[in-house]
Amino acid sequence: MLVYSKGLWDGDARLYLQHREGNPAAHSVTGGSSGSGEWIDLTSIDKMVADLAMDRVDVIKMDIEGAETRAIRGARTTLNRFRPRLAVATEHTMDVLQNNRNVIEAVREIAPFYRPRCGYCRVTDRGVVPETLYFVQ
Repeated sequence: MLVYSKGLWDGDARLYLQHREGNPAAHSVTGGSSGSGEWIDLTSIDKMVADLAMDRVDVIKMDIEGAETRAIRGARTTLNRFRPRLAVATEHTMDVLQNNRNVIEAVREIAPFYRPRCGYCRVTDRGVVPETLYFVQ
């Protein structure tokens, strides 16, 4: 198994991963280094695919707690060259509905042949809210 030890973003960057003691699922990236955490290197999906000399990409599954739009923007070449299926978890943001809109818009902007489909949803006081989006051709 190969581990690519960089986080996904829209380009090369370095951000601080702030640790939330007792809840690793709540770790988050920030621009500065305060509290418990570590610096992490980020790169784009396109650069990762090139670095690994991948000759095919069939599926991209991301669950990156609010960084989905940036990671999608860093996958322009990969999406258009390989046309992989996408599964994007959109929950765990301050405004899940807006995050869904942002993700759909980012995909449409760079790869308009994709069609969004709702995956897992939950019922809230705002109605039915998708927590996972699928993109197919």
